[in-house]
Amino acid sequence: MTESELYTYYTAIAAAIAAAFSAGAAIYQAYANKKHQNASVMPLLVDYIDLHGLSTGGNLKLLIKNQGLGPAIISRYSFFWKDKQVLHNELLDVSHELLGSRFAVSLSEYQAGYAFSAGDVVTIFEIEFLNQKGKFNEDDRLVIENFVAEAVKNFRLEVDYHSLLSKKRYKYTTMPNLKMLQVY
Repeated sequence: MTESELYTYYTAIAAAIAAAFSAGAAIYQAYANKKHQNASVMPLLVDYIDLHGLSTGGNLKLLIKNQGLGPAIISRYSFFWKDKQVLHNELLDVSHELLGSRFAVSLSEYQAGYAFSAGDVVTIFEIEFLNQKGKFNEDDRLVIENFVAEAVKNFRLEVDYHSLLSKKRYKYTTMPNLKMLQVY
C-alpha cells in the first residue's frame, strides 16, 4: 500500500467515525426535542382553597387549576368520603347533613374526556352562606368548623389525567389542608 493510499484509508476511517458521531448527535437531538415538546405541553393540576370571607358570611371554595403548559385530558374523576368512592349526590347529601339548611353547597363533576386548558381554574366544591336565612352568627361558624374538621379527615378527590401528546398518565389527589382551612 502506497503512502497516498494509506492517507486515503485513514481519512476514510476518520470520516466514518465523524459520521457515526454525527448520527449519534442527531439521534440524541431528536430525543431531546421530543422530550422538550412533551414537557412544553405537560399539564399540572394543583388545588387551592378560596376563603372569601367565610367567617363573615361569604363562601368557601375548593378550586383546581391547570398550572401546566398544556391541556389535562381527564381519564377518571372520583370523589371519596371515608376512603370509599361516592357518587356526586352522595357527597352532596353528606355535606347538607353536616351543614344544615343555612348553607348552599355546590359540587362539580367532570367526565372522562373533559380537558382543562392551561391556566383553567374550575370550582370543585363551594359552600355559601344563605343571607336570606338571617345573619351569620357564632352557631354558623361552629357548623363550618365542624364541617371543615370532617372534610379534612374524610374527603378526597382523585383525578387521573394525561397530556395531549404524551402517553404518560398523571394522578392528582387532594385532601383539604387543615392549615389553609384554619385561616378563616
